Amino acid sequence: MSHDYRSPADPSRAGGDVVAVMEHWDGTTAVLVADVSAKGVEGTTFAYGLSALFKVVSAFVESPARILENLNRFMYDAFADPSRGLFASAFVCRCFPAHRQCLYASAGAETPILLTPRRPPRLLEGNGMVLGVKQHIVHSDYGLNVDCDDVLVLYTDGVVDARRDGTTERVGTNGLLEDLCNAATAEPQANASRALAAIEKRGCRYSDDASLLMVSFT
Repeated sequence: MSHDYRSPADPSRAGGDVVAVMEHWDGTTAVLVADVSAKGVEGTTFAYGLSALFKVVSAFVESPARILENLNRFMYDAFADPSRGLFASAFVCRCFPAHRQCLYASAGAETPILLTPRRPPRLLEGNGMVLGVKQHIVHSDYGLNVDCDDVLVLYTDGVVDARRDGTTERVGTNGLLEDLCNAATAEPQANASRALAAIEKRGCRYSDDASLLMVSFT
């Protein structure tokens, strides 16, 4: 796996991204990429709580959808206050390397991208409600078959919301796809730092936390 992070130009906007990877005794790997609405100290505390709970729950719960539902109950019970407007987008997947399969579920997260050699990039289907806004939310699991050298790209909104200096032009999903494809052509090995560097070469700056995780299958 390859992960990199960029802090926003405004330090007060930092602190909301969560990236957690857990390898379990059964040979599976659970992955969380989330973005909480709070920033600063509150956002960092919130993010730490989500990460810690994910590590515990994923050890006992296989389904990504059920993991998200557990995270949602934690968020709602701990932070249920409409005046604060706290919520989190999140993506959870569990990889089964021996079977070349993944299960995943999304709660308002940015659309994951599957890179496959010699094929066009694929945007994964399926999304659900963000965490923390309702006490009871039902999410769905989606299956994904992967091949050797496939790469699953997960990212927070700070990546695609990066803007060129002095303009409102966003990188967007299409811009990220273009940069990922160009980076893969130049160097097949997945590298999150190289992908974010390509965005910066566009003259873009980050207005929010930007996290990017690339999960390679061998």
